[in-house]
Amino acid sequence: NRGHEIDAPAIELGELEMEDAIDLLMSHGVESRDCAAAAAAGLPRVPLLLRICADVLTGETDVADEVRNAHAEGRVDKETSRRYLTSRIVRHVADPVARDYVLAAFALPEVSEALLRELVVPIVDAAAGREAVRGRAKRVYQSLLQSTWLTTRGSDLQSFTFLPAIRSIGLKLIASDPAEDRIVRKVRHAAIAYHDRRRSAKDAAFALYQRLMLGRAPDRIEDR
Repeated sequence: NRGHEIDAPAIELGELEMEDAIDLLMSHGVESRDCAAAAAAGLPRVPLLLRICADVLTGETDVADEVRNAHAEGRVDKETSRRYLTSRIVRHVADPVARDYVLAAFALPEVSEALLRELVVPIVDAAAGREAVRGRAKRVYQSLLQSTWLTTRGSDLQSFTFLPAIRSIGLKLIASDPAEDRIVRKVRHAAIAYHDRRRSAKDAAFALYQRLMLGRAPDRIEDR
């Protein structure tokens, strides 16, 4: 179905060298080299992300000051992250209903309809104050599966994975936004409980992965 490919973004994921990143920022209006250097050091040096950052830094003063402070502390700033995730990932998912669940699903190394139904959809809906809607997980699953610029169908034909480079940068940016990061952490905690109940070797591996992502000891049996 070509309809799902029309709006697929041309995502540039290769990172620039430090000097090239500084030059890009300055060529897009960032006047201070020190400011550009701090941004290049704090952010993944992906060209489009840096161009969005330049727009932020040359925009509203209050927002720009907050962004500069984050970079001075070596942190990814929330505003650049939010704009990138929204404009380059979320908005390019064809089904608007599915868009609300994309970032939370990044917490999962492998996504199935069951995991969306049991973990992602209820956690996102609860955070948004939304009532559950029957069949929503199936709709989200199908939409993301058809977003072939973002996902790859699993060999079992019952799951998909996000493209590693997109998921990697996505998780880095999500971590800069406390609200989005809180939801991702909730999905991780719920995934541990889900996989521990199932007790297969694959589920044990996924539970271990989520524990490690939360900074927990690998041999911890229970998570509170």
